[in-house]
Amino acid sequence: MEAYQENAMAVLTCCADCAPPGRKVTLSEVATRLAWPVVNVFIPLLFFMHEGYP
Repeated sequence: MEAYQENAMAVLTCCADCAPPGRKVTLSEVATRLAWPVVNVFIPLLFFMHEGYP
């Protein structure tokens, strides 16, 4: 569980760092920056959306 939380926070941090507020960030942009497969970025984002995370 701990590794998942670390990965989820890495995705969230990358999303926040990719652009100033108001700019849309693409899934592929985050995956490229993290050097991760797209699915490894998508799944944490899916859970964040399900939890209502802004």
